[in-house]
Amino acid sequence: MSFIRNPWLMWGLATFTVLFQFLLQTSVSVMLPNLREALNINVLNVSLISASFFYTYVFLQIPAGMLFDRFPARNILATSFFFVAFACLLFSMAHSYGMAVISRLIMGVFCAVAFPGVLYLAANLFPVQRFAFIVGITEMFGMSGAALGEQFLALCVENHGWRNSMLYCAISAFILAGLLFLIIDKNITKPLAEKTILSKRNSIINKLLEVIKMPQAWLCGIFSGLMFAIISTFASLWCIPYIVKLYQVSLVQAATSSALIFFGAALGNPLFGWVSDRLRRRKPILLFSAGLTVILLAVIFFSPNLSLFTMDLLLFGLGFGCCGYALPFAIAREITPAHCRGAMMGFINMLSIIVGAPILQPIIGWALSRQHIAMSNPAQLTLNVEVYQHTIGISLLICLGLAMVIGMLIKETHCRDINLSQT
Repeated sequence: MSFIRNPWLMWGLATFTVLFQFLLQTSVSVMLPNLREALNINVLNVSLISASFFYTYVFLQIPAGMLFDRFPARNILATSFFFVAFACLLFSMAHSYGMAVISRLIMGVFCAVAFPGVLYLAANLFPVQRFAFIVGITEMFGMSGAALGEQFLALCVENHGWRNSMLYCAISAFILAGLLFLIIDKNITKPLAEKTILSKRNSIINKLLEVIKMPQAWLCGIFSGLMFAIISTFASLWCIPYIVKLYQVSLVQAATSSALIFFGAALGNPLFGWVSDRLRRRKPILLFSAGLTVILLAVIFFSPNLSLFTMDLLLFGLGFGCCGYALPFAIAREITPAHCRGAMMGFINMLSIIVGAPILQPIIGWALSRQHIAMSNPAQLTLNVEVYQHTIGISLLICLGLAMVIGMLIKETHCRDINLSQT
């Protein structure tokens, strides 16, 4: 039983929920032609099917995080991924546009607990000095899921069809739910001292108010979102058409180049966390990450005559460099009373997502459309390279510049709890 209750085993199993979440987020992109034919819909409808996952996922981050402050993590994660399995099964049987959207909405609802849940387990299973490294490893799993998920699903769809592929996802989620219930200790909860706190302080509304009244929480979340825009906006949407147009290569080759950003992030997240923990400093790593990312992004967009090999190296470096987006989770954990850490993790994760895909992607799309660029299918986007470079490059550089300013305003925690007098 001591092995079964090993903290690393429990946390490690939970990280598969994050990997699975990222796989589902990107899954529709490899099924686009299949869905169009099977459901008799256009590209816009397919894009809305894909986006519907985020409509519920983003806005449930805070409630999802707060659940872990009140109920056993084992029950929340296991139950949620049982319903994720149901949603995957429902999607595999979809014969209409509406049914596909509903199933994706359900996926977003129950995947919302994955990242806050893993961070909650890390915050309660490991010492504070290890938390940044644990966050980095968690992000490594997520980035690996994003990098490999499309390729894995593409191969599966090609050999078994999209419906069977989603059926396999449903079976996998069901097995994961069972393992989560069997292995994670149901007694992982708040420290004993927290049980003596007044019930008013433990209420959901007061936890939420306590989090949103903390200026440092907002700074951490916005910094994370501005840095994560490299992943959620460039790597996830605009990188492939840019590489296709710039080098006249196939979509497969462009997708391979784009995946290097995710692989760079997969390597950089645990390394940045480990270095930060060893130095017992957060701010220098935040500012180094933002500065390095500015330099690499400027070279990628504004240096002429780069070879594809050089571009691949730069894209890998870009993913590696932007990994400062994960450290604000560690800072938030260190400034937050134990009784509302779940709410804080959800709040930071919500801000980190909102700044990128839901806000920045439409803004950049609007700017490109103003330049009369075809927007019907991002994977086959017809664009002028110079317009692309100026619109996307300058937009992202502005984000990174803002991130550097905000990073300077974030308080140094020296990798220790600084909220003890508040609890």
